[in-house]
Amino acid sequence: MQDHPAFVGPAGEGRDAGPRPRAADAWPESQLIRRARAGEQAAFTELLDRFAGPLLGYLHARTGNRQDAEDICQDTFMKVFRSLHRFDSRQRFSCWLYTIARHEAVNFHRRSRREQALPQRESPQAGPLEQLTRQEQSESLWAEARALPPDWYEALWLRYYQGFSVQQIARIMAKSAIHVRVLLYRARNRLLRRLEGHRVGDETPTPNGGG
Repeated sequence: MQDHPAFVGPAGEGRDAGPRPRAADAWPESQLIRRARAGEQAAFTELLDRFAGPLLGYLHARTGNRQDAEDICQDTFMKVFRSLHRFDSRQRFSCWLYTIARHEAVNFHRRSRREQALPQRESPQAGPLEQLTRQEQSESLWAEARALPPDWYEALWLRYYQGFSVQQIARIMAKSAIHVRVLLYRARNRLLRRLEGHRVGDETPTPNGGG
């Protein structure tokens, strides 16, 4: 068994060029994990394909730097590859994956001694017409959210962008479920107050010089 998985490059560069034994993208998650734990490269590659995109988005949101996010993402999958035999199948795989990714992100910034930047949110996928009509409001909302404390923003991102439950966010962020609920409550209320404040400011008439 090789020491590490072949990570994705342009047009599949860096991967095993051999054909998969069957369509791995049709395997259910539980079967993929079981086969990956048994050392099947195709199964691990499919896990990477399924989760790398959303995970990279989370890490980009956390770091605000695309290159840093890509480095941490690769470090995360390296650790997952080495630790897959310890994965508890009763747990949601994505929750376990994001817990590792968050730990790797903390270690990365501790090593680099750089101040964590506020994250940039990538626009959610939507139909072309819907995306055009909602883009300005969405960008404004998340621009305001970026001004929240980092833990508040991270909790919002995991809950409303990634779709994790409160209990899963608690495991990822190493906090109690009650603490996560408090973070979400405070974040939503602060964001609402900020948006209402801007709205009131926009509606305040500007004095004209005509008397």
